[in-house]
Amino acid sequence: MSRSINTQSSAVSGPAALHPTTLRYSVALVAITALTAFALRAEAQSPAPPSFSVRPVVGALVATGDERDLLKNAVLVGGQASYGLNSNFALLGSFGWSPSEDKTTTPRPKVDLYQYDVGIEGRLDNLTSGSAIATRPFAALGGGARTYNLRDVPGSSAQTNPLAFGALGLDVGPSSGRVGVRLEARDNVTWFKGLRGELQDRKARNDVQFAAGLTFGF
Repeated sequence: MSRSINTQSSAVSGPAALHPTTLRYSVALVAITALTAFALRAEAQSPAPPSFSVRPVVGALVATGDERDLLKNAVLVGGQASYGLNSNFALLGSFGWSPSEDKTTTPRPKVDLYQYDVGIEGRLDNLTSGSAIATRPFAALGGGARTYNLRDVPGSSAQTNPLAFGALGLDVGPSSGRVGVRLEARDNVTWFKGLRGELQDRKARNDVQFAAGLTFGF
């Protein structure tokens, strides 16, 4: 009996339980579900005047799955801009830069990752209505591109690949102000052709990013 229980435990805790594809699909499903919920909630509400906000962001880019064998985890810096369509939806544009390394060669050459994307963002109403601090969860889906540029490597050229993302996060700030803090977790999928364009077919590669930003509204 104990042998049977131990066997079942090993099966559950094996690599399949933490497969990056499962993580990627889970984040995408949660983001889609959240956006659907925001849409249904917004149907009964009158639209608010459009608003514009910008935010510098800083965080980390963490490679997962096969990408973990290729790229070093790195700091992420960049910026975002959003245009509010109403109180629950906004158009979102982002740009980010990460200084990474190619882990497959020695010495490890530096790799600059440039990411630019657009998406649609759904926001819930303030969860702490009546208090001095407003708290609004959000979810976003979108796409764009990522450019990989090897530094000081003779004969190499920048490679640009398509990208899709799903994001979840939280906006926190004074209820009466236009300044706030955004916390965001994002799952990225790129259709990778290699750092030097050496792959014959594109391969799906995955990484996640965690970032915080200071929002300024206008």
